[in-house]
Amino acid sequence: MRLKLFPKIALILVFLATLPVIIVGWQTSSLNQEHLESNILELHTNLANSLAKRIGIYLSSVASKLRAFVDSLRMQGIISAVPFQTFLNANGEFKVVSFLNSGGVELLKAISDGAGPEEEKLLDRSGDPVYLSYRGQDQKVGAFEPKFDFSFKNRRPSFTIVFPYHPRDPKQGALYVEISLEDLWKDIITQGAGVGGGGREAFVADEKGRVIAHSDGRIGAETDFSANPIVREALQKKTIGSKEYADAGGRPIVGAYAAVDWAGWVAVIQQPKDAAYFAVRETRRRALQIVLISLGAAALAAFVLAKNLSRPIFNLIEGARAIARGDFDAAVDIHSNDEMGDLARTFNEMSREIKRYNELQVDLIIEEKTKTESVIFSIADGILLTDRSGSIQLLNDQAADIFSLKRPAQENLIGRNLLELVPDAKAKKTLGEFLSDPEAHQKKEIVLPSGGRERHFQLSSEPVYAPRTKKNIGVVTVVHDVTLEREMDRLKENFLHSITHDLRNPMTSIQGFVRFLKEEVAGPVNDKQLKMLETMDRAGMRLIGMINDILDSAKIEAGKMELEIGAVPMRRVLEDVRDLYAPFAERKSIHLILDLPAGDGEFAIQGDRSLIERVAGNLAANAIKYTPYDGNVHISLEDFPDKVQVAVSDDGPGIPEEYRESVFEKFKQVQGEKHGGTGLGLTICRYFVELHGGKIWLESEVGKGSRFIFWIPKGLKRGKASGAAAS
Repeated sequence: MRLKLFPKIALILVFLATLPVIIVGWQTSSLNQEHLESNILELHTNLANSLAKRIGIYLSSVASKLRAFVDSLRMQGIISAVPFQTFLNANGEFKVVSFLNSGGVELLKAISDGAGPEEEKLLDRSGDPVYLSYRGQDQKVGAFEPKFDFSFKNRRPSFTIVFPYHPRDPKQGALYVEISLEDLWKDIITQGAGVGGGGREAFVADEKGRVIAHSDGRIGAETDFSANPIVREALQKKTIGSKEYADAGGRPIVGAYAAVDWAGWVAVIQQPKDAAYFAVRETRRRALQIVLISLGAAALAAFVLAKNLSRPIFNLIEGARAIARGDFDAAVDIHSNDEMGDLARTFNEMSREIKRYNELQVDLIIEEKTKTESVIFSIADGILLTDRSGSIQLLNDQAADIFSLKRPAQENLIGRNLLELVPDAKAKKTLGEFLSDPEAHQKKEIVLPSGGRERHFQLSSEPVYAPRTKKNIGVVTVVHDVTLEREMDRLKENFLHSITHDLRNPMTSIQGFVRFLKEEVAGPVNDKQLKMLETMDRAGMRLIGMINDILDSAKIEAGKMELEIGAVPMRRVLEDVRDLYAPFAERKSIHLILDLPAGDGEFAIQGDRSLIERVAGNLAANAIKYTPYDGNVHISLEDFPDKVQVAVSDDGPGIPEEYRESVFEKFKQVQGEKHGGTGLGLTICRYFVELHGGKIWLESEVGKGSRFIFWIPKGLKRGKASGAAAS
């Protein structure tokens, strides 16, 4: 269903007006909720921490009083009942203070008023759990620490402490003290009840999770709260924190806890979640009311604004329809001083310009078409445009002549299938490959008969896309005559081959005479002359090697290279290469290392031994040439079921990525290198490996060296190389 403009504008404006209100309202409500919830948790945490601190301060005060009392006893040096009774009378919270010997038996005791006759007796405290915990301390750790325990005696909270008389000598005895916590507990319960609004509770639990005091009088002392989630977490963490959890009845609870210093207890404040967050829900409800009112007002304002905006747009639509019908005199009448009025005036100006442009457009189109055709039909290259189905959309005379397209008039070929018109099979195959993948950038070279002789043409295809939709609509093919370039290449090859043939014979004679002189056939030579002859011999060998590379390259390209197939023991071949090039490596202090598989196998394959040895030698010579002084060159062999693989690696400068393919091409070398050579060594290696049906490639990292790898199949049979195999 098509939606009219006015409803669209109204919906958009309502959306734009209400969306910020919704987002701001939602975010404000969420932030307020988070802030209030955080404040409530912080309040609970502060209450729990305050409760824990009051208990901790009280217990710390008790410990300080005991420590001062013991210090005074030790200063007097006499243990008597008088100071004990005096201390007890001065500190009403202390109910019993006795002195224990090293065996835990009371030697003297002071008790508060109201104590029973049983408490007046001197007792054996050696079996008391607090005393056992005190004496159970390891003396190796140093001073003895006070030990304490909490219990209820006659349903009254009591705190028992065993305090060392001398921290480092338990044999000097200890103080056994009982303290009544009843007054403190009443104060805690009273203060806990003071924070109990909205179902809030305060309680204290010992290290086993038993309730010591609770603001709810219905919950008795020593009630086990160890299964309570917040008590369990508080006892584990021994710090301050807060938590949301569910009680035993599944009711959501918000609580906070704090550890009581020195005693191992925890103080807890908890409250039902619905009561704790009542203010949060109320705030959110009020915020929602405000948002709904704002939404209604924004929607009403957007509706009115949409109506005022859409009216002039409808007028513009009617004016555009008139222009579409060819009525360029139609004008839009909108009385407004805002942008809509500017749009109407601009629309009327556009209408007048379209009228003027329409009168000139036909002549311009004809002129531009003439210019384009003049360019396309004047260039020397053939231009051919086809759609995705292969139908001709455009071609110039040069393309028609190159492909021998018979036509009485060029227009008769437009729309016809190109492959049905091209008579030459090679051209038809190449063009078919171009059309089969219209989005690829392709380039190929073919030979076609022209004027009684063969001519070389380079075909380049590029995809054609629609300017607006960017959709592929066909292929444009440019045909360039490269016959002259190929003839120059042929003349260059012939010249090189002729020169190398003419150089080889005299160089062989020179090499022979140099060796005669070295062998002193013509008379004795001194050391200086011998050194010169050796230099001449090496230079001659290098020159002959270059000549042989050029001749071998020509022989392979001509398809005249024959393989002398026989057994090739690869172990012996690589050992010979190592021995041959070891002297060259020693001159640069290079370590030439041969890595062969374990065992004494020869790793024999079928192939031409001289060519394979030449490949390995060329790679080894290159590695030595480019490896710096005191470097390493590794020659390794791997044996596979169907092939053997040889790798030659060095510590040289490495080969940049852009040269890793071109180094195997004829006369190509890495730019900037000054090690000499013809640029045919790696080309010959590639030819020889491919003649054996193998593969050669390069792995290199700049600054770390290069690694040349080739493999030869084991099942090669006797045959003759072809030019195609080496191309």
